[in-house]
Amino acid sequence: SEGSVQERQFLEAYQDWFLWQHSVQPTRHRTQQKANILDVVMTNEENMIDKVNCEESVGKSDHVTLDWIYQCYVQEVQD
Repeated sequence: SEGSVQERQFLEAYQDWFLWQHSVQPTRHRTQQKANILDVVMTNEENMIDKVNCEESVGKSDHVTLDWIYQCYVQEVQD
């Protein structure tokens, strides 16, 4: 979808800083308004987050709850 100039500049800055945005589904829903991605999960490596899940909101919030699997790197100790 088409965004504002500021939205495009923000997304271009992500690329310039070598950041990955993993949240791709709308995270805020309000009646009679377009759903938006306002809650982001960003990392400096593409494969650091396996998948971002959008779950039910907590209480009366119009934001969904996010959860994800973080891919941690472990360095093996050599004897």
